[in-house]
Amino acid sequence: PKCKARQFVPAQLGNFLLLELLGKGGMAGVYRAHDETLGRQVAIKVMRRELGEDPKFIENFLREARAAAQLNHRNIVSIHAVGEEKGQPFIVMELLDGGRFDLMIHDQKSVDEVRALEVALDVAEGLKAANDIGLVHGDIKPANILFDRTGVAKVADFGLARFQSRKIRQGEIWGTPYYIAPEKVRSQKEDHRSDIYSLGATLYHALGGKPPFEGDTATDVVMARLNEPPIRLSDIRP
Repeated sequence: PKCKARQFVPAQLGNFLLLELLGKGGMAGVYRAHDETLGRQVAIKVMRRELGEDPKFIENFLREARAAAQLNHRNIVSIHAVGEEKGQPFIVMELLDGGRFDLMIHDQKSVDEVRALEVALDVAEGLKAANDIGLVHGDIKPANILFDRTGVAKVADFGLARFQSRKIRQGEIWGTPYYIAPEKVRSQKEDHRSDIYSLGATLYHALGGKPPFEGDTATDVVMARLNEPPIRLSDIRP
């Protein structure tokens, strides 16, 4: 105990051993885990315990699994299974250890143009596969673009995805302010073009080193988008 070294003890979740926390958001944490049944490493997204009793959050969480499970494409993170243990829903996904686009942008400040276009093509192929079954991702951003060991980009986190035919509740807005499409802010109908806009904003950030619109709060960012055009990318990076 005197060495004060941090010791991690794997947690049991059904047939899975949670080994390492890879990241967390407002709704769930993502863990590297060992599948004891199939003997392989996977990623598991586990609902935060305090949200487990909220039907609204449960619905959003499980919608991610149902939406993404219908997609089998090289540019979309595969969903293996979905389950619930002690009141905590979880989603089992393929484990990708090639990094994330947001971390690449952070480390490199601005991404090489050719590499950025390679990522964009991969993401566009994944979004097209989703659009082919009527699915809109709804939250394309650098943190939702992951890489496998060969550098292929894959779209992750369909938690905000919804079928185009599904009605959005009045006043309900889903998305990340820096990359959200203007029609979503105005609670208008969204389709595949909304994802294209968000991908464009993501590329702007990758190439220019900052998002197309900024502000002190989420509202400030959204209002900047509605009231003025972005700075020309060529002015930021000739």
